[in-house]
Amino acid sequence: MTASAVPKTEDILEKTNALTTSGQVPQAIEMLAKAIEADPENDILISQLSILYRESGKPKEALKHGLRAAEIAPENYAHHTNVGSYYELCIDFENACAAFERALKINPECTVTRGNLGNIYEKLNRIDDAIVLIDDAPSAQKNDPYLLITKARLLRRQKKLEDAAKTLEAINESDLNVLRHQIFKGYELAKIYDLQKRYDESYDQMIKSGQLWLQQYDAQCARQDDIILLMDTMRQAFNPPWIASWTQTPLPKRPAPVQVVGYPRSGTTLIDQILQAHPSVVGMEETPVSDRTAGDLDQACGSFVKNLADLTPGQISDFQARYFDYARDYADFSDDQILLDKNPFNVARLGYMLRLFPDMKTIIMLRHPLDCILSCLMQVFTVNRGTVMMADLESAVLYYTKSFELLEHFQRVFPNASFYELRYEDLVENQSEESEYLLEFLELPWDEKVLRFYENEDKALVTSASYAQVNQPIYQSAKYRWKNYAHHFEPVMDKLQPWIEKFGYEDV
Repeated sequence: MTASAVPKTEDILEKTNALTTSGQVPQAIEMLAKAIEADPENDILISQLSILYRESGKPKEALKHGLRAAEIAPENYAHHTNVGSYYELCIDFENACAAFERALKINPECTVTRGNLGNIYEKLNRIDDAIVLIDDAPSAQKNDPYLLITKARLLRRQKKLEDAAKTLEAINESDLNVLRHQIFKGYELAKIYDLQKRYDESYDQMIKSGQLWLQQYDAQCARQDDIILLMDTMRQAFNPPWIASWTQTPLPKRPAPVQVVGYPRSGTTLIDQILQAHPSVVGMEETPVSDRTAGDLDQACGSFVKNLADLTPGQISDFQARYFDYARDYADFSDDQILLDKNPFNVARLGYMLRLFPDMKTIIMLRHPLDCILSCLMQVFTVNRGTVMMADLESAVLYYTKSFELLEHFQRVFPNASFYELRYEDLVENQSEESEYLLEFLELPWDEKVLRFYENEDKALVTSASYAQVNQPIYQSAKYRWKNYAHHFEPVMDKLQPWIEKFGYEDV
């Protein structure tokens, strides 16, 4: 093809953007790939392809093409910023840090790059470096809300609560013209006020921030009733007669994954980090691996209620292999290591996973329902169809009841499956004993390293909301924090009381 016959970059981007907007991401990827074959040095098209791979849940493919774009045009700071975000998705914070530093060296004026680098420094517990980075911003950025909110969070991590609050309160409301900035400021104030024991003010910030969070476009697209409909459908579909009709499931060629589920902020990340300290366990943080596998099953089976039961052993083996292939996008593991799939939102996918892995073990993390819900109300989440339930009290309570109704249902209809319930409060009270019981459940030998999980340099770095908590020894200050907000929970107590009693919290 002659140079004149090569389509213009702008035309290709316009067409692929139209495909992406209409939900045809695979077609957009195919179009870009063909365009790049004709113009292999086009860094703009390659960068756009990397972005689409990221949106498709393929971080390693995104990283490969992002690195190629940065190699072709090393002076383009945006390419390095993208590479940093891809490394972050791959839970490689050191390389993410290096990529953001390169981008910032090229363009010190980029507020987003500076803020992203500060966030990586924080996750690496380089708090002082992060604060210096923010303070060294060009004068034009000194009052940038994103950087000030980031600095306030860092000051909170240093227990400098008065300085953190003053930093946020000094932001001019006229500068908060980006919805995300308003949201981040509100949630950060909620955390600071909580630590200052200004509980009513903290709760007010939580609720206001949640209302703003729900105004985001992607939050409005992720309708709250979608996840509830999915969970109700799972309860109806997975029934004993239908399960009894399933074709035989072959065992995978390597150990089945271990699921760690529960309600968000219940301690799933803590148990994940404890277990990763064991040499026979590898984790991959919170990833869409189970969700992608379930999506493939849906696509292959059509109406899964009719066809999931009839999968052939060969098809099942193929889906098992596909699951582990997806997992390798996020973690490196050998065939004799246990893969830990920790994601609270995998509850709705347990039926699918037990179809593929009948010998799979599932750890259910419990925590006082009100502590879980309070912690979720105080946390700004990335939007998905699960987190959209965490933005207000009523929906958070509804999601709690639906989650544990479904977990109880799966335990009833899969009587031969291995489930293990562990209370967060018991774990922090007696880490050694509870860790020993847990390793027995997983049929693993005792290893003292699990008691010093926070020293484990080989663990997957934490990207979830709990990253600051699990990089230190276990502490008990988060137990029963809900009592400071008890009067705010009175309207929903009747819905939660059955679960409070069922899980043994009635005397708290």
